[in-house]
Amino acid sequence: MPPEVKTFTKTRKSARTTLAAKYLTGQGMEIGALARPVAALHTQVQYYDRCSENELAELYPHLADWLIPLDGITDIESISAIEDQSQDFVIACRVLEYSSNVLASFHAIRRVLRPGGIAYLSVSDKRKTADRHRPVTPLGHLAADFVHGPGGSWTGHLEEWATFIEHGAGDDPEQRMLLAVQHAQRIRQHVWTPCAWLELLLEVQKGMGFELKSWHVTSREILTILVRN
Repeated sequence: MPPEVKTFTKTRKSARTTLAAKYLTGQGMEIGALARPVAALHTQVQYYDRCSENELAELYPHLADWLIPLDGITDIESISAIEDQSQDFVIACRVLEYSSNVLASFHAIRRVLRPGGIAYLSVSDKRKTADRHRPVTPLGHLAADFVHGPGGSWTGHLEEWATFIEHGAGDDPEQRMLLAVQHAQRIRQHVWTPCAWLELLLEVQKGMGFELKSWHVTSREILTILVRN
């Protein structure tokens, strides 16, 4: 059965909530919720992030008073804090664009999901953000990160961010790079349009044991439901 495809004109929160109510049940986890957790009714959710609550408050001072209390710390590339096949769902909204190794993240999500479990994901639509002039992340780049490790890509991510995002230093490339380094933990390492994201999802479906169930474009992000085979 082909995935459900729909374009929402509702708010991001409404679209997220609608999709959660349709697909999420049981016990699961959300990674990187910050102050905006997905409203998952009739579920038990634990919250994780790559940083401690104090570190998150320093990184996102405008959200410090509203950050969701964490149940643990883990990165999405390994989800090492969670046992195999222990979750009914994994939520990661606007997290994968910050991942240093996107394909490893998909493998980690699949590892912790039970058969039939749901990966509830979203990524930013680059056309609607400050990333709109950045080139789409090609599949070959993600494959190289997975095979060889992401270390070799980091300088390129910084240079791209400095070129397209950091305008505070004017035309001085060294100052732009300095700003990029200062903001390194908040850099979106990968960017997608809806078509590019769908291309990646189809590859993930083909090679990693997921079924693409639903793919929705909202005003700012691309919502996705994958089912673990």
